[in-house]
Amino acid sequence: MRIWRRGSRRECIWAPRRLKVTLLRLTRPVVVFDRYRLSQDPLRLTAAGVPVAVGARALALLSALVEADGRPVSFAELANRIWGRPNVEINSVQVQVSALRRALGEDRDLIATVAGFGYRFAGSAASIEAQPNAPAASEPAPAHLLSAALGIAQPSTACVPLRRTPFVGRYAELSELLGLLSTARAITLVGASGLGKTRLAHEFARRVATHFPDGIGAVALSPQSPPESLVRPLARALRIEQAHDCGTPEQLAAAIGARRLLLIVDCCARLRASLGDVLARLLTATPALQVIVTATEPLWISQEQVVAVGPLTAPHHRDFRIEEALAFDACRLLHTRLTVLRDARRHKLGQQARTDSDVFAALEPDRCAPDAVSMAARVTRRLGGAPLALELAASAIVHRMDDRVPLEAAMLAFANMLDERMARRTGRADTVLSPEAGIAIVVELLHDELDDETQAQLRWLGVFSGEFTRDAAVGMLVEIAPPGDGSNADAARTRARCEAHLDELLGAGLVERIEGKGAAVLRLPGPVRLFASDALVQKNELGRAAAAHARSLIARLSMDLQLGVCAVGDERGRIELELDELRAALRWSVFDDRFEIAIALVEASAPLWRVLSLSTEYLRTIRIVLTRVSASAARRTREEMRLWKALANELLLTQGPRHEATAAWRKLYELASACADDVYRRHALAGLIECLPETWETSRTGEGLAPCEAITQPCLKDWRHVEA
Repeated sequence: MRIWRRGSRRECIWAPRRLKVTLLRLTRPVVVFDRYRLSQDPLRLTAAGVPVAVGARALALLSALVEADGRPVSFAELANRIWGRPNVEINSVQVQVSALRRALGEDRDLIATVAGFGYRFAGSAASIEAQPNAPAASEPAPAHLLSAALGIAQPSTACVPLRRTPFVGRYAELSELLGLLSTARAITLVGASGLGKTRLAHEFARRVATHFPDGIGAVALSPQSPPESLVRPLARALRIEQAHDCGTPEQLAAAIGARRLLLIVDCCARLRASLGDVLARLLTATPALQVIVTATEPLWISQEQVVAVGPLTAPHHRDFRIEEALAFDACRLLHTRLTVLRDARRHKLGQQARTDSDVFAALEPDRCAPDAVSMAARVTRRLGGAPLALELAASAIVHRMDDRVPLEAAMLAFANMLDERMARRTGRADTVLSPEAGIAIVVELLHDELDDETQAQLRWLGVFSGEFTRDAAVGMLVEIAPPGDGSNADAARTRARCEAHLDELLGAGLVERIEGKGAAVLRLPGPVRLFASDALVQKNELGRAAAAHARSLIARLSMDLQLGVCAVGDERGRIELELDELRAALRWSVFDDRFEIAIALVEASAPLWRVLSLSTEYLRTIRIVLTRVSASAARRTREEMRLWKALANELLLTQGPRHEATAAWRKLYELASACADDVYRRHALAGLIECLPETWETSRTGEGLAPCEAITQPCLKDWRHVEA
């Protein structure tokens, strides 16, 4: 367990874990499997409502196996659970297993033996909250009364990367989180990128969902988000903003009230300080809200508890038995991922996938080839136990397999490639890498296995800084693809080719799909995005990719402009992702002096800013672009004219200060006259006439009439001229 201390120097020390709190003891649920119900307080087993005669130690053993959710549990772990110490004869554990199997009778196969290691639960169990006045199983549970009284929708289910494998390992971290559940309001999971912090947070949330009757919300903060506007993404994650105006932490706290909510926030380094300030104010004003943050460093707020997330346990020597190797979480994750990928290759899309119990059953020592286990231990030891590196390594291994190349040969080939790459980088093939270095090497190896066109598309996807829709990715890839003959058939072939390459990247794990959202939402894992963006710079393709992304975004925004933008349901999620893309494209185009693209983005995005209630940011963006255009070496009168029109329009629609709107329309009129553009002059005259009544009302003195007449008289003359 890592303990962080605050002081002049932020440092950490390591202390041993002494955690005895488990999920079943903390939440006190009733576990249901087949016809059985296992109650935890007191510990009791019933079959179809009839108590099962079995001893307390056998029940404790059953509770430990069910809690492991299909994971094999060692003899020592079972002994420690039953007797409180690991140094108990194996025969004593076997006696309790025999008693339990006798009590289960014809269902004795629910307790499966893992030869030479221990036992595992072979059934499928579900937990329900044990409440004295809970409704009957046949009755639907009523909605939470407070939420119903407030008229606020339940928070959406958490949006997380699609589960490619069952959850493996992290049982010590889960126990630590469960122990903090009743004492900590804010928990920060701290660790390097690629170590599984987000997966751990959502697995914890899944297990304690009954503690939060008002729901669980999740949000991944985009690096493009302004630090001063973090409250709205948090409110949208909890689906509160639609019923309340939540612009400040205090307003959001008032909307939350006494609701029991869990909020999971995936924070980037740039927003860490701002998020800490927002959460500190939010937690102070809400009695029942709890927050889990994933970050690379603590937030350093008063109510924070930090849990360090390191790599999975991996072998540290070469000589071991199969049972010993499979006891390491890193080896189990690699084998589990290989099992899932091989199963996907054998079955067609749409057929039923294996359950978690089936996958764990494949990890029994008598079902694993010794050579495969030896190679897995070699690979996991080299990679340092980083989960992302192991999952990508499994993809690279399966990519090498075919009918003529068995698993063991593919694993050996990958291990040799890994040693060769490590020798080139570090000078030694047997070096144990840090998790970050291990992930980087596997990404390079997997990248080298791709064909040239797929490699290029992975690089180009590096322009996305956060989540993005599949349509956005394909649109950008089509835009940057070499031009064809311009026919519809050629465009269809290009799009199909881009779709196929994207599917290949998804299958390799280099692109993740986010579940829980209506549209097909994707993202690059952090280390993969860093690799792709660095490759863009090295290949001198950043400008080309950013321009293609901006042009495809302009096309999508223009379509929204024609069809209208709706901020309801899945459509709202899509336009929020477009907003993140828009911020990134504007930043690049403005500071790279690509003014034509920047202005087109400003003009096409007006409805998006308004529907998200971000007119203030939109006005600030227009002024920034206008300042850069005005300061350019060459005079850009027409570009300035388009920006002044956008600024004047927005000031008028948002009912901003009339004198600012009038000044903007007058400036537009002057620039339109200089360009001899009658269309823009007509817009300027219409805007001035719209502002005129308000201006006249506030100009009752003689000093106020002169400016109004100076503006309106020439305009009215020009209006007649334009109309004529």
